[in-house]
This record gives sequence, C-alpha cells and structure tokens, in this order.
Amino acid sequence: MHSLLSKTKYACFHGPNTVSDFIEAPSQLLEFWCWQPQILQAISCHFSCLFLNDKKNWELKKVENKDQNSPSQIPLKVVQKLCNAKRLNQALLTLRQVGLSIFDMAIHTPKTRDDALNLNIGEIYNSTRREYGLLNGPEALGEELNWGQGYVNTQHFMWGQDSAYYSYL
Repeated sequence: MHSLLSKTKYACFHGPNTVSDFIEAPSQLLEFWCWQPQILQAISCHFSCLFLNDKKNWELKKVENKDQNSPSQIPLKVVQKLCNAKRLNQALLTLRQVGLSIFDMAIHTPKTRDDALNLNIGEIYNSTRREYGLLNGPEALGEELNWGQGYVNTQHFMWGQDSAYYSYL
C-alpha cells in the first residue's frame, strides 16, 4: 500500500520507509474501508462475470438448472452477514495482539547485556500467550510440552520494528 500511495523524490522516503507507528496505517485504512457494506458490494462480483468463458458456461448451466440465478454483485443480505461475522472473536484477536505487543517489548528491552543473553524467549512467549491470549497449551494437561517457538513465525519482531508491535493495536 505504501508503494502505491507514495510519491517521493528520494527512495529512502518511498514506500514503507516511514515511521514505525505509521507503517500499517494505509493497509488498516484499506482493510476497514473494504468492509463497509456498500464498498464490499461494489467491489465484488460473481465468478462468472470475471471471464467470458466462465460466463458462457454459467449461462448454459442456468438454462439446465433454472433454480440457480446468481446476480453479478453479491446480495446486500450476504454482505450484511459477512460484516456481522467479521467481528466474531474480535476480543480474542485483540487479546492476542496485546500479548504479542507485551512479548515484543519484553524481548527488546532488557536492562543489561547479561539480561539479554539470559532471556528465555520461549518462556516469555509461552507465558504471555497464556496470560493475555487466555489460552492454555499442552502444559495445562500436565504434559512437558509448551507452545513451542511460535514467535519465530512473526517477522515483525526482527525487521526493524523492534518494540513497536503495539502499533498493530
């Protein structure tokens, strides 16, 4: 999104080369804009409208099965149901973001070099996941396992947004 919306003279200011608090702003704006019912309906279409061959095949099937009648745009009733379902589990997703933000701050702000060397990153990840995500891992069943190293799949912690994951909240 940044590259699409950037018009700069110097490459060092182009695209995602911006302050970390703003890095996700364009994609968040687009994401929420797309979920407005009128916009979602306007940018959607039935697959048969995409390509001429699909439309011809669909028309042939419609003749065979008169019950099937698909409008070119998604019906407003379906859009309303999609928009309502989007908010499902939002509280749990927000708690996950809070937990990841606290984890990020914990691993990027040790007070001394020795503290940094002695960080048990896996334990910090697992405990914040339990505490803020309200989820218990296999250890709740008395097993010696844990959540593992799920933090290694989150690139945000290592790509120059150190201690800035909170910007996703």
